[in-house]
Amino acid sequence: MRFIRIIFTTIFFLIALALIIQNRPVFSYGFELKLDLLFVQFISKPIPNITLIGGSFILGVLFAILWGALYALSMRGRLKEQEREIKGLKQGSFGLQLNQPKEEEREVRRTPF
Repeated sequence: MRFIRIIFTTIFFLIALALIIQNRPVFSYGFELKLDLLFVQFISKPIPNITLIGGSFILGVLFAILWGALYALSMRGRLKEQEREIKGLKQGSFGLQLNQPKEEEREVRRTPF
């Protein structure tokens, strides 16, 4: 199974590499980013398409990492809270067990005098 996964991964990267090489003119086409806020205008130098695609990909990866980290932190806090609750419940149940009479005492109480 591991060998098949390696083969499919290799084929995928070869196809992606061929796609990029064959479409190099499309990826090297330059764009000018413009921002007009009525009181200030901003026009960038021509930026290659591949830079915009790569930058968008990197921003997406960073956003996903940040989102996952915040989710992990919230789950860690929730886990600690549940562990404290379990510990409290265990201590409470042990307290109930300690207050119950032992088997020997139960037998003594059942015998009539």
